[in-house]
Parts: sequence; C-alpha cells; structure tokens
Amino acid sequence: FTSKRNITDLKAYLSDLWTNLAMMDYPYPTHFLAPLPGNPVNAACSKLLGNYKSDKELLTHVFAAVNVYFNFTGAAKCFNINSEDDIGADMWGYQACSEMVMPFCYDGTNDMFEPSKWDIKQFTKDCKKDWNVTPRTNMAN
Repeated sequence: FTSKRNITDLKAYLSDLWTNLAMMDYPYPTHFLAPLPGNPVNAACSKLLGNYKSDKELLTHVFAAVNVYFNFTGAAKCFNINSEDDIGADMWGYQACSEMVMPFCYDGTNDMFEPSKWDIKQFTKDCKKDWNVTPRTNMAN
C-alpha cells in the first residue's frame, strides 16, 4: 500500500467487510457468505479491544478481526481484496441501485466508520456510471 488510492481501496474493503459481518451476525455458525462463528461481530470486535501503542499494533489487531470473516477456518493462505465471493454479492451494487435503495450515512462518532453523508445525487451518478440504471428510491415503499 504505497499510494493514497491503495489506502482508499483498503478502507472501502474494510467497510464492506464490517457491513457483511453485521449482516451475518447470527448466534450460530453460518457458511453461506463465508464460514463464520456464531456472533461474528463479537468475535471480530474482541480482536479490536484495547489501546494500541503503535500503528503496527493496531493494524495487527485489524488483521486479526478481518481473519474472523476471511479466514475463520484458517485455510486461507492470503487475501485478495479484488476477488469476488462465491454467491455474486458484487451484484448487490446493482440491486441497491435498481430496487433496494437504502441510504447509508455515518457520523464517525457514534459508529466505527469515517463521516459520510447520504448524497442521493452522487449515488444516482454512481449508479448511472456503474450499472446504467437510475435508482428508484420509492420502489420498496
């Protein structure tokens, strides 16, 4: 990670990972997105608890938390942040643009994400660029 773009990609990757963990936060083990323990959010967060004396120590704990999602079984030898999953979750972007518009916003204080306001205009531009669709914001109503 030698460029600003790499860091941006890593942060987006981690944000998606934490979101997937929350989506899969069942009290029992699951296997349909990835092999996960019961209560995977607790398992990942337990790896992040504490105060860290250095950036390296923090990153080591982030890596341990990431392992809950991507290597709970211990079988993975490396992570490829560009690889697709087995169920086509990359198609969620299309579904989110075409029929399941769900505004996400973060304040960076009451959550673990960087501040980000919901911007329907930018979201619409991104949907047009990525999928050539215009969001139907009231479809789920």
